[in-house]
Amino acid sequence: MTVAERRAAQDQGRRRDYLSYDRGPMVVDDLLRLPRQPLVVAEGGLAKPAVSGVGTNALWLVPPTHVRLPRLQNRGYGSRTIENALRDGRHVEQQVDDAGGLKLPACAPVDEVVTEVEERFAPLLAAGPRARDVNERRALLRYGNRWIVRQYKARGWFPADPVTIVKEFDCECAHPDCDAMIERTIASFTSVPDDSSPPILADGHTVS
Repeated sequence: MTVAERRAAQDQGRRRDYLSYDRGPMVVDDLLRLPRQPLVVAEGGLAKPAVSGVGTNALWLVPPTHVRLPRLQNRGYGSRTIENALRDGRHVEQQVDDAGGLKLPACAPVDEVVTEVEERFAPLLAAGPRARDVNERRALLRYGNRWIVRQYKARGWFPADPVTIVKEFDCECAHPDCDAMIERTIASFTSVPDDSSPPILADGHTVS
């Protein structure tokens, strides 16, 4: 679909086709281009059973309407956007049910939901591949941080004032016990970081 066609897609059938068949295969193509290592966690409404399959590595968060509705309203969305979001959610949930996929109601606070997702995926994460030492761990952290910057700079997502874009980055000290996050503006990076760029470090953290 062209941009104009997507904007004109009013009825449920055309919107469903757009969500299922327009961007879904693009997501698959992007994932297949990623390196085999490290492990990748892909999330989003387009990760439907037809795209991801329904193995033990797939899980859908499906909060009920009484949970989703206030969340959408609190984000300031209009009634039409909310209606579309709820309808799309029901459609995805039906696809998951039909395919026998694993679901999580996701009614609890975010931190509790994250913990449950981690527990469900623990065997897969433990199987790896995983970083074996501090250097491999740092390489993963730098890889993730680099792509946060790249997605904005390479695709031109800057607003009028790029200083307003603030993102969280993992501390690159790579100590096994470190889970520190550092807030920086995208504008503070003169270019996309590469292997020669200085590490992003939390206050008091060093590279050993």
